[in-house]
Amino acid sequence: KACSSIVTPSSSQHHSSSTSSTHLKMSCEACGWMAAFASCLAFGSFGVPIKSKRAKSVDVDPLVFQSYKTIMVFVTSWLVLLGGVEFSFTPWGIVSGLFWVPGG
Repeated sequence: KACSSIVTPSSSQHHSSSTSSTHLKMSCEACGWMAAFASCLAFGSFGVPIKSKRAKSVDVDPLVFQSYKTIMVFVTSWLVLLGGVEFSFTPWGIVSGLFWVPGG
């Protein structure tokens, strides 16, 4: 939604060519690909520190670790709103949450 609101000009704005609109779409697409790549790295490596000797010596219960992880994801996911993305509720968020705990 953020990209479509950037790309679609309002009635008060006039673009002389479609190149600026195309450029915004391409930069938005590149931003999406970079976010997807960063997500792959983050989701693929978040569990590495828990396997360290220091973490194993603390002997954290897996449920406690899952709770910490879930709280941090919940807190940091609100940062997207600071980037100008409009808040929207979807039932798919509930479905995602149901898969989060057994999959984590």
